[in-house]
Amino acid sequence: MHYREMEPTDERFVELVRYAFSPQQGPFDPDEFDPEDRPGPVGGQRGLFDGDEAVAVCAHYWFDVDVRGASVSAPGLSAVASPPERRRGGNVRRLLEESLAEYRDRGDPLSLLWPFSAPFYGQYGWATTNRYVVHDVDPGDLAFATGTDAAASVEFERVDADDWRDLHAVDRESWTHTLALDRSEDFWRHRVLESWGTDPYASVGYRDGDPVAYLTYTIEDGDDGRTLSASYFGAVDRDALLALLSFCHAHDSQVSTVRLKTPVDFDLAYRLDDPGAPDTDLRAGPMARVVDAVDALEAVPVQPDANADVVLDVADPLTDWHDDPVRLAAVDGDATAARAPDATPDVELDVGALAQLLLGTRTATDLARSRELTGRDGADPDAAAVRALDATYPETDACMLQFF
Repeated sequence: MHYREMEPTDERFVELVRYAFSPQQGPFDPDEFDPEDRPGPVGGQRGLFDGDEAVAVCAHYWFDVDVRGASVSAPGLSAVASPPERRRGGNVRRLLEESLAEYRDRGDPLSLLWPFSAPFYGQYGWATTNRYVVHDVDPGDLAFATGTDAAASVEFERVDADDWRDLHAVDRESWTHTLALDRSEDFWRHRVLESWGTDPYASVGYRDGDPVAYLTYTIEDGDDGRTLSASYFGAVDRDALLALLSFCHAHDSQVSTVRLKTPVDFDLAYRLDDPGAPDTDLRAGPMARVVDAVDALEAVPVQPDANADVVLDVADPLTDWHDDPVRLAAVDGDATAARAPDATPDVELDVGALAQLLLGTRTATDLARSRELTGRDGADPDAAAVRALDATYPETDACMLQFF
C-alpha cells in the first residue's frame, strides 16, 4: 500500500467519490467525464493505492482558522471514499493515518472534517466542535424588516465570483466566533460560489457604496413548495441584517420557506413578531482533532494571566507520537509544550477532547464531569490541574458553518 497525491483530473477520484456520496446518479461513465466541468481545485487530493488500484481517496483543504484570536492552520479533510469491495479492510484507517502524518510534517496543529457519521470519526479521535441551528421561516414572517429605514438604506445587487472581495470583506467583519475560516480567493470562487451540483445565486448589499451584507443561496423544490436555502450570509451590523432579511422577504411570491443556517446564539426568533413561528433544527457541526499535542498546545494562545504546569497523557487511536506524556507550561500567558517521557501525568484525555479544550468548545471541568478527562488510570482528576486548565483555556463561542 502506498499513499500519494492524485491530480485534480484523475477520473478515479471522481468515480469513487461519486459512488460513495451520489450513487443514485448511476454508474460513472469515463467518456462523459470532463475535468473542465469540475470546480477548480482548492487544496489537494490523495489516494491509498494497492499497486495501481485506488483503494481509498480523500481531499485536503489547506486553510487557517481563528482560534482564540490566533490564525491556526487546520486542514479540512473531506471526500473520504472507498469502493465497496475494498471496505472493512482497514484502508480508510490507513488513509487517515497517512493524512495525519502529512499534516504533522507540514506543521498543522489541528484537523477538521464534516462527518457523515460522528461515531465513525469519533473512534479515530475527532470530536464535535460546535452545534448550529437551521431555521425554516415563512417569508411572510420577515415582513417586519421590509419598509424600515435600515432596509431602504441598503441596495442589493447580483454578483459573481469576480466580486468575491466584497463578500470576503463582509464576512471578515461580521463573523466573530472562534473557528472563523479565513477563506482564500480560490475558496470563495470554487467552494462558496461554485458547486458540483447547482451553483448558488450570490447577492451583496451595498450602503453608500460599501458592502455591508451578502447572501449565497439556492432555490430548491420540495413537497411543501420552494425553499430559498441560504448557503452562507453575513451582515456587518443590525441595520444590514434587517436589509438582508428584507431581501429574503422579497421572495415571498416565489418561495414558501426561507432557510437560514446560523450559530446557536443567533437570535432570529426574538426579532420576529411571533418568536415561535420558525421551525428550528439543532444540529451537530464539524469535528476536530489534534494532530500533534505539542504543536497544538504551542499554537493556540492561552489567557494573558494563565499560569499552569500540567502533564497530559493524550490517548490517540491512530498515531504513535502521543505515546509519551506532554508537559504544558504556561507562565504569565506564555505557553510551551514538550514531550515528557519520565513525567507522571496529572490528567488523561484523548486527542478529540484535547481539541475541544483548546477550541473552547468544552472546559476541563466539562470534560471531567463527563469522564472524558480523568486522573491517572481513570481516577478522579487532580482538582488543581482542572482549575489550572480552566483558567488557561476558558470556554469560547466556537462555531464553524462553512462546509467543505
